[in-house]
Amino acid sequence: MQLRGHYEPLWIDAICINQSKVHELNHQVRMTREIYSNAESVMIWLGAADDTSDVAMRRLTMPKPFESDEPKFSNMWNPQ
Repeated sequence: MQLRGHYEPLWIDAICINQSKVHELNHQVRMTREIYSNAESVMIWLGAADDTSDVAMRRLTMPKPFESDEPKFSNMWNPQ
């Protein structure tokens, strides 16, 4: 993708991954974590909305409590 002389890479997995070649598809799917974690921004298309889409979107935007079994996250910090 290019805007007025400025190049920005654009990854569209449905286009960039050959969906008909299982070997290539499996290889590229294993790389998606690296691809998306290096992205400056990510846009996702989940498909057309249906009757339950609003419920799903509300759930995705709800804050989730942080939980960990690691002691360093469960100890209380005492201000001095």
